[in-house]
Amino acid sequence: MTDDEIIKALECCDTREWCIHCPLKDNDRCRDVLSTQSVELINRQKAEIERLQKGLSEKQEIIKRLCEDGD
Repeated sequence: MTDDEIIKALECCDTREWCIHCPLKDNDRCRDVLSTQSVELINRQKAEIERLQKGLSEKQEIIKRLCEDGD
């Protein structure tokens, strides 16, 4: 499932929009699939956040050193 499909399926369950609009409407084990896919989405997003935070920290350190060199 794509991230957007996972989010749409969660929204359908959350708002009681029923299965008619859900990307998993034809899956008999939709709740199990949605649970697994949701955890995978969260883990991908967590990894991306950590990667971005590391990059930001590295850039902040470079800026700090450049500012110190300029003094």
